[in-house]
This record gives sequence, structure tokens and C-alpha cells, in this order.
Amino acid sequence: MMGKRERVGNVMEEMTLEDMITALQEARTAILACGGTEQHGYHLPLSTDYLTAYKISKSVSAQTGCLVLLPLCYSYSGGKLPGTTVISPETTSQVVTEIGLSLTEQEVSNIILFAGHCGTEHLNALRDAGHWIMDAALGTCVAYVPIFSLSKSWIEMLGGGGEQAGKGELEVPQIAS
Repeated sequence: MMGKRERVGNVMEEMTLEDMITALQEARTAILACGGTEQHGYHLPLSTDYLTAYKISKSVSAQTGCLVLLPLCYSYSGGKLPGTTVISPETTSQVVTEIGLSLTEQEVSNIILFAGHCGTEHLNALRDAGHWIMDAALGTCVAYVPIFSLSKSWIEMLGGGGEQAGKGELEVPQIAS
């Protein structure tokens, strides 16, 4: 007979209905890790963008108790390497908006859109979705957080701007291991 596995944080992929009911009584903040399925060359897996953001989100939940949704694994990328699978920025905005509004119907009032993929089109799509959610659900706060904003060295490498690193692109999928 197996014992009940103890959860760490409120990671929705691991939660039962009973867990969700309890979590929604206590947590008002949810994180949606938003990445992409894209190649970064021969040295990293397709999951790098969303998995890095997701692992960090799970770590935050373990410390704070906030909800962590399953990650959004697709985004826009101009890359054409095999395996890169894209959706349009408009689709990204629509999907994220609908997810956010679904959360607000469950009394979640703070939503963090955590961008693991930091292409300009993707970041703009998340920013738009955040505005649409706040316009539709008054009193909701949506924060848009590009992953590189968490690290001084990433910001310096990017020249202090909001663009993806390009030539000097830094990829650290193990950051939250």
C-alpha cells in the first residue's frame, strides 16, 4: 500500500480537487510560466524556455504557496530549426487572456505571466494579455516578468534592454534544478 505523497507548494499538475479547493481558499496569486518549443542549437533541448520558467515557478510556490499552472509550452519564434513549433502572437494573447479570466472566476486576483521565452513578439503578446485581463476583471493585478529580469548578469548581457540576447544568448535550463 502506497502512502499519500506530500506536495511541495501548490503546483496544479500534482493537485487533486480537494487540494485545489484548499489552495484557492488560501492563495490569491497564480504563476503561468510561458515559454516556447524551439531549438537553441545542438546543445539544449526544445523545452529549455518553458521548462526553465516552470522550474523557477515551482520553486517560488514551494516558498510562498502561490498556485503554479501547467506551463504554456508554445509561443511565436522566428527560428526555423527542426522541432521549433510556433503559434502566432495573437493566439498567445488570446490563450493567456482566457486562462487568466478563468483564474479570476476562481477568485485568483494576482496573476504572474512569467516569460521563459523572451522574443519581442512573445513578450508583447503577454503584455497585451495582461492588459486585457485587467480590463475585463477589475481589481485583478497582472505582472509580466521576463525571465532575464531576475538576473543582474542577464540584464547586463542584454545591454539593459528587453530584447533577447541574440549572439550572446544565455540559456540556463538547470537554473532551478
